Amino acid sequence: MKTVTKRIFAFILSLSLALSVGLTAFAAASGDLTGDNKIGTGDARDILRAAIGLDTLSAAKKDAADVNLDGSVTTADARMALRVAVGLEKTDGKLYKNQYDVLRSGFFYTELTVTDSAGAQDLLIGASADATYLRMMFADAELKQEFGVDAIEINLLFKGEKAYLLDPANRAYGEFPFEEMGMSKDELGDVTEAKEMFSRFPALDKATSKETGKYKDTSCTVYTFRADTGTLKVYMDGKKLLAIAEYNEKNALDVLYEFRSVALTVPTACTAVPSGYEETDPMELMIALFFGDLLKDLDP
Repeated sequence: MKTVTKRIFAFILSLSLALSVGLTAFAAASGDLTGDNKIGTGDARDILRAAIGLDTLSAAKKDAADVNLDGSVTTADARMALRVAVGLEKTDGKLYKNQYDVLRSGFFYTELTVTDSAGAQDLLIGASADATYLRMMFADAELKQEFGVDAIEINLLFKGEKAYLLDPANRAYGEFPFEEMGMSKDELGDVTEAKEMFSRFPALDKATSKETGKYKDTSCTVYTFRADTGTLKVYMDGKKLLAIAEYNEKNALDVLYEFRSVALTVPTACTAVPSGYEETDPMELMIALFFGDLLKDLDP
């Protein structure tokens, strides 16, 4: 069991290093129509009035009102702004032109599938100024062979110099046991500081070429960036980010990121251990999460 759990956390560590992100600066603020440098209930009201046709917005305000960056102002934008106004979600208070820029900023909430030589992995990532939240399904051949478990849902929160394993079903958490898994606190520091994955992608206006194309069945704009080390392709449907593909110098696909959603607001629950969660011994929590169903079957 220890071998499997250590490999699980080695996988989590390597994935966290790969997907940690950084910050870039932008001006103005998405969702702030009143110009007071914050998103309030008044902004949500103004967005709603525009969405249902009661008000007409200027071009600048229309851009700010498109909070979810889908290219139009709808009641969904008003709902998102209201959730920020009442404290259910957070934003960095900046204005973005598209979802790709949001992703590069280091402050975002996204659901995506990452495919590389190891296979496909579904992820949920919430990245804010001082925290990164990861949800993933861990699947392992030995795990299935030895314990009959196909996959385990992992919820992790990295905040400051600490990492937490979360169990939403039982409202419990435990501090990530790096040392007990044979890992050091320095490795945790690497996770929280190596914010280089999405922020390292270049701005769209730096593309080598830009052309109309298709991603699967969706017509889109394809931005291509060429370098000696390989090629990067970004697929955009208006303001929406569809996918990012990285190719090596031999033009073979290395990594494919397919995005189901990208948001510039991050749920408050993804920025800290949720209130009401009970602290639990981390090793007991791991065993319960990884082998809970199996242990139930063994009960007399």
